[in-house]
Amino acid sequence: MEEKEQRPVISVLLLAYNHERYICHALDSILNQKTEYPFEIIIGNDCSSDNTEKIIIKYFYKYPQKIRVIRSKHNVGGTAMYLKLLEAARGDYIATLEGDDYWNSEEKLQKQTGFLESHPEYEAVSHRISVVDEDEIPIAPRNDYSKNTFWNYRDRIYTIRDFQDGCYAGHASGILFRNFMKDDEYKRKAFAAYRSHRIIGDRTTSFLIAMRGTTYRMDDVMSCYRFVESMDASNYQATTRQRNIRDEEYRYICRLEDLGKQYTGKKFSMYPVLKDKLIGASIYALDHPSSKNLQVLFRMIKMRKQKVKYIRIVILSIIKKLFYRKILKEDRPVTIGKK
Repeated sequence: MEEKEQRPVISVLLLAYNHERYICHALDSILNQKTEYPFEIIIGNDCSSDNTEKIIIKYFYKYPQKIRVIRSKHNVGGTAMYLKLLEAARGDYIATLEGDDYWNSEEKLQKQTGFLESHPEYEAVSHRISVVDEDEIPIAPRNDYSKNTFWNYRDRIYTIRDFQDGCYAGHASGILFRNFMKDDEYKRKAFAAYRSHRIIGDRTTSFLIAMRGTTYRMDDVMSCYRFVESMDASNYQATTRQRNIRDEEYRYICRLEDLGKQYTGKKFSMYPVLKDKLIGASIYALDHPSSKNLQVLFRMIKMRKQKVKYIRIVILSIIKKLFYRKILKEDRPVTIGKK
């Protein structure tokens, strides 16, 4: 007897791009979830050039009631593909996974969905994750839960203020959030926000969640983020290190700041993030002197109205770094003003 399809409570969005080596693990970690809540899996294959598509098709034919596949005829970038998946999602809650990451707990969806079902005051719930290398071995220095990192949030409650300060509620694989695309008015805002960057979508999602409400952070470690920096890797960290595009990311942050002002009608500053990005670009230009890297730095300064203020940051960054290296014989990180 054919199994009757249930309306999904959760939509799991899986982004795939040249993940033939890892995607089976990612899909199995989703399919192995033990939960009372029906869920669907929507896979977005962004025109992979390896065998990712063949693997996805095998899973689709095996689980046709559970899996849907969305493709693109040409590479559209992670953000545009994620937006397609969001539009297709039928669930009340959204979970996200990239094809090279995986969940290491079969209770992830049950715990997170159960929490949001009983806590309407929260917009999302996150949990701690483990940062691993390509062979799934934990990278100890990147798994310090006592401080805020891109993939783990130290405190219990995360708000829009934390986002403005450059903190994130956790890695995308660890966040379950209410499907804001079911709100037509907010859906229009989401479309505008996702257009801010072709590749960076996870931070846009964090921004949109934080604009709607707070996130609760669980202690459980229920997913693994594969941190790969080899030159032939396909993730964002690997690809962006091949060229200096700091001004592109800087422009993206400026755009989110503008949208924050527009959506709230109040002062919305991302100065701490912009300052840190400018410091990083200044040190990079110092270490890799070239006309191209100087142009990147100048473009970043030109984006801000208070140009003198940002020129001062550049000069102080370089002076401090040279002082640490030449006088103190140390290569400590540069900070300017309050952290």
